[in-house]
Amino acid sequence: MVYGVIVTLAGVTASDADIDKAEGVTINLWTGLGMLALGVFFLALAVAAAGPTGEGGPGVTGPEPTGSGVM
Repeated sequence: MVYGVIVTLAGVTASDADIDKAEGVTINLWTGLGMLALGVFFLALAVAAAGPTGEGGPGVTGPEPTGSGVM
């Protein structure tokens, strides 16, 4: 996300010559905003996947069953 901030700032402060070179598109601005949006998405996904602390991971419902598990 740090690089997204840097690229976004480069897009905001782009000169007219830079924008003309990119055929009128502030490519650094759009790329930086896209990187920030993707970083926020992945951060939210990581927080959501972590779940409540102290209760184990997904699918953990109780103690391990006894026996070999072979039928």
